[in-house]
Amino acid sequence: LTISMTCVPLFLILTGYLKHNKKLSKKYYLGIIPILVTYLLISIVTIIYKNLYLKQGIHLGEGIRKIFDFTAANYSWYVEMYIGLFLLAPFLNIIWNQLKTKKERQILVLTMLFITVIPTLFNSFHLSFDAGVKNILLGKPTTNKLLPDWWGNFYPVTYYFIGCYLAAYKDSFKIKAKQCFLLLLVLVILFSMINYLRCDGDVWRHDGITSKWEGIENAINAVLLFVGISKLPLQKMSHKLKTILIQLSTISFGMYLVSYIFDETLYALIKPHIPIMEQRWILYPIMVIGIFVLSAISSWIINCMKDYIMKLLNQKIIKERSH
Repeated sequence: LTISMTCVPLFLILTGYLKHNKKLSKKYYLGIIPILVTYLLISIVTIIYKNLYLKQGIHLGEGIRKIFDFTAANYSWYVEMYIGLFLLAPFLNIIWNQLKTKKERQILVLTMLFITVIPTLFNSFHLSFDAGVKNILLGKPTTNKLLPDWWGNFYPVTYYFIGCYLAAYKDSFKIKAKQCFLLLLVLVILFSMINYLRCDGDVWRHDGITSKWEGIENAINAVLLFVGISKLPLQKMSHKLKTILIQLSTISFGMYLVSYIFDETLYALIKPHIPIMEQRWILYPIMVIGIFVLSAISSWIINCMKDYIMKLLNQKIIKERSH
């Protein structure tokens, strides 16, 4: 779970990495349409699934409302967040490009980290003279605030600027891929031990360090994983493997959204047979692979539908311009 929490930070870092040069233009804003079409298709599929399989009885009016309030597809909170980030990106790029020196850009990134990520570390302990060392470190019974954390939900912009920085200065990083992955492995083990101890024999703990997207563990792990991947010798990769990775990249967004259906279905199938949570761990690798494959196939089909819709829209636009 510790390493899996890097998923959203990686998406956001990649957004800044790829969009740091985008400018205000009609063409740029039209780029949101394929994302919205994908979301719409998956929302419709999810509503049908909820009606037919989960027997939720969502009527047409309620289904339309759920699409607009981003509750139709259960993981569509990301779409709601990403729309805002997409619209802000050209203005964020203006800020980024107005900073001419590396030092100025470093100060910007550090400032964003200070108001979004760093508080998750300093606000995760119970500071009291009579609490005892264990309760202080575990943050029990409550945690105390040392740093302001009002801007915590601004973390998408923090990761966006990190992506901008990694894109602008990627050649200045001397660390090798192997070193990144080795350091990442050490930190994941360390963070996992810390998270286990903080749970103190209880269920997984949802606090700033472990489970928030802006949590300091997730920020460090995501940056190391991103840099490590970017340092891989992709030119040595076989053409077949490159093709597979490119195809996966085009459907990854849809895979995330549609995976709810298979999460809900497959885990519900094993729960009656293995009711004790701890005994299900042996099946989790099989379940994860199964959900990944089924999500990939479903997302590929939806992506083909999206491409067809976009083709029709483009043809309509060309036809209208010709008149």
